[in-house]
Amino acid sequence: MKTYLKIATLFVIVSLFSVGCKKHDCQQPKSDLVDAIITGNDLRACACCGGLMITFTTNPTPYAGKFYDIDQMPANTGINENSTFPVNVRVKYNTTTSCGDHVNILILEKR
Repeated sequence: MKTYLKIATLFVIVSLFSVGCKKHDCQQPKSDLVDAIITGNDLRACACCGGLMITFTTNPTPYAGKFYDIDQMPANTGINENSTFPVNVRVKYNTTTSCGDHVNILILEKR
């Protein structure tokens, strides 16, 4: 019976560690961040336009090349419609299924 109890206890401990938060999941490593430039406000007059624009190229000129509108961004970034653009940043993001080319910024740090 003692052997069964030891095995059960070991199983519970291993299970808790495997389900728990792993260091790389909790701290969101900087290696996941990519360089980007927030180029300014999207002033186009269309149903899916507006907000801030971001590009993952090296061109800081608004509307030049491929860019995305930002749907969501962490509140504590200090970047808003009144900021001075362009703003060089490193971000972790995902694309959205909303109309047009939009992204959600999950993590943002200024460069």
